[in-house]
Amino acid sequence: MEITLHMWRMEMIKSWKDLKKDFTSKGTFSFSLISETWDVSRIVDHEQRIGLRVGCYSISREHKIFKKKLPKLSQIQISWSFGKTTALVILLQDKSFEEQFIKFIEIITEKVYEIKEPPVQPPNLDDEEFLLRTIINECFKWSLFLMTDKERKLKLHNQKGLIAELIFLKELFKKLELSTAINCWTGPDKLTKDFILNNIGFEIKSIQTGNRNKVTISSYDQLDLVGLNKLFLVTYLLSSGTKNNEFSFSLTDRVNEIREALSYDQDSKFNFEQKLTLAGYSDLDDYSDCIFIKSKNPSFYVVKNDFPSITTDNIDTKSIIRVNYDLDISTLERFKVDEFAVIKNIKNSENIFDSKEDPLKEKIYKGETKFVEFKQSLSLDIKKIDNINYSPKKENYLEDVCIKNIAGFMNAEGGELFIGIKDEPIEIFGIEKELEILYKSSTDKILLHIKNLIKSNIGLQFIHLIDIEIIEIEDKKIIRILCNKSSDPVLIKDIHFYLRCGPSTEKLEGKELLEYTNKRFK
Repeated sequence: MEITLHMWRMEMIKSWKDLKKDFTSKGTFSFSLISETWDVSRIVDHEQRIGLRVGCYSISREHKIFKKKLPKLSQIQISWSFGKTTALVILLQDKSFEEQFIKFIEIITEKVYEIKEPPVQPPNLDDEEFLLRTIINECFKWSLFLMTDKERKLKLHNQKGLIAELIFLKELFKKLELSTAINCWTGPDKLTKDFILNNIGFEIKSIQTGNRNKVTISSYDQLDLVGLNKLFLVTYLLSSGTKNNEFSFSLTDRVNEIREALSYDQDSKFNFEQKLTLAGYSDLDDYSDCIFIKSKNPSFYVVKNDFPSITTDNIDTKSIIRVNYDLDISTLERFKVDEFAVIKNIKNSENIFDSKEDPLKEKIYKGETKFVEFKQSLSLDIKKIDNINYSPKKENYLEDVCIKNIAGFMNAEGGELFIGIKDEPIEIFGIEKELEILYKSSTDKILLHIKNLIKSNIGLQFIHLIDIEIIEIEDKKIIRILCNKSSDPVLIKDIHFYLRCGPSTEKLEGKELLEYTNKRFK
């Protein structure tokens, strides 16, 4: 393999050498194609500088791809060329850097060869956009690679800040389409707020180690309300963890969680990888020595005009160039708002389910509705446990009913499944007995079992739309499964379709199924 790669590299160098022998007038390139599928060529300009040109015939100049930021490097120029044919041009600037540049082009060429050949020739808009995104992402990664390890690796406080943003992003996945959530993440794009959604801004902060009441605001526009209807300050407490603690994680762990959630959405994955690079993260760096634990749920503060802050409204930004100050969040209780009143109601324009309607206890005692379903247990047949001839076990038929309701909610307008609630009459029964008998009193084990049930019956591609938590009401533990509306049909075992209809869940088949899915999933 090493010999083959070496010979291929020599061939590349030879090809550029041959191109250098050609006469090239100023403002033009000598070039030779390196792909039979794509318009990708080695090029040499009139100054004998080598490069790569990626042509795109089917994409108009108004396309969003041309508005994307390109990495800026002193050794390499990466730019768009808008001649007769639009193209991405990667041109060597520093001739002493030629050997490293050739290695860089090898990596890009390998990526080009790995891309699945388009079904039609010439490639259409989607195929060419995919090619360009792939190459641009490689350019961003290479820009990080050129930095020294010391320059590139994020400092501890930057790691914590990025982790806090990734935790918040993962929460958004439960409420929004993946692409919408990724586009909301504006921090890496150097906008003034970390997240912006429908004129609502979110500034995400990790609380400083050693002082649980302090967060640092590093500019005068982080807490201003310019262009926003609302702004929330969100704080996360990240403590030092240990490698043998199952709840500990590194920055890389959080990054890979997001990647797994995006594995079914290539466009969003491209967008995430680019933002990740802009945020300064690289897979080249080892973050395994920095381990954290998320100590508690985040705190949300609504930023109003009387919120203590230094902004453009109260300082002269012509004279004061830089602002950096610390906030004592222990003094901000009057600005504090409930997490459920903010995050749980972030949703796309089509999702009409509102989990804010009532406090949970009131909601439960109002009974089952189109948006609320009760089950006394997940797996344990409560009616049989007093029978001496019954050997308690996980009952598939009970679990199947829960899965049907989850799918039914997602195929309708969303809803909540409460496990541990007895119906007729309504009683908060709790899951303690089930936990003790089937799960050795471990809440982690029952939550993992639910996730595995969803994975095996519905599929992990829908897991970001489902929020599972154990809460306590009247000193009883119950499971709350919040299901968001899906933009794609949710099938059980890829066959059965269920729909929430009023206070019950029904199976749709035949003509009814076709009519509903054609109308609901356009």
